[in-house]
Amino acid sequence: MKFGKRKAWTAFGALSLALIIVVLVGVALHRQNRYAGISLQASRPVFSISTNADGLHPLLTVVLSNAGPTSLDFKLRWYDCRARSDLTQAASNPGPSPRMPLSSHGTTKLSWEPWRKAPNGEYVCCCQFEWQQHPSWLWGATSKFVDPPLAWVQNCIQPGWKAYTWSLADWLEPLADGLAFTSNILVDDYFLTVYGLDRAKGPQGGDQREASGGASAGLAPGLPRVSPSIEARRAFNSYCVQMTMAPRDQNSVR
Repeated sequence: MKFGKRKAWTAFGALSLALIIVVLVGVALHRQNRYAGISLQASRPVFSISTNADGLHPLLTVVLSNAGPTSLDFKLRWYDCRARSDLTQAASNPGPSPRMPLSSHGTTKLSWEPWRKAPNGEYVCCCQFEWQQHPSWLWGATSKFVDPPLAWVQNCIQPGWKAYTWSLADWLEPLADGLAFTSNILVDDYFLTVYGLDRAKGPQGGDQREASGGASAGLAPGLPRVSPSIEARRAFNSYCVQMTMAPRDQNSVR
């Protein structure tokens, strides 16, 4: 009788172990297939003119598309617009915008007024978008109902309090994220021509103040370069890192 119970428990343990292995393998395969090709693609920004009761206003439009198999959330992180004639700043956003959803294989057109006064001449612009994979119900449920008890158990058994850094939700479904840069001239040309920041010299290099040779970017040659703001410097650093990790087309960087 005892031998039969022991045999039954052994079979149960072996079956449970096999089931756990199958589940882990399935989760690993699911993670690989789920994130294949996920990215945000941004078109070149286009300037137009809108008319309302206040008169003429500039309108900046970017078409964003999600080629991946899952939905994602994105936001406009930074943009900078300058007069093509003398690189005078026309507009720059003070901070990131709210997140907006974009469905799998979906496309959306984002339009906004970069500044309120009437446009005067032609402009160049550069934009930075942030995106993150939209959490699934599995990630949300695990993060809400499973991770807090795990954090409590960790704090009970470890000596001294430590921050809970491991997340079962992130292990089951790590959320992909990334950046997308775009400009109505090449992104490299924008940073180099406007700010004197050369990606070939890295995030900390190439900060030059001499006059630019803007002919390659369609600008007047000999324009004085501008001292980059903190936000512009951060955007350039992020662009360098992104292009180093995943070099792609300059006007749509994952």
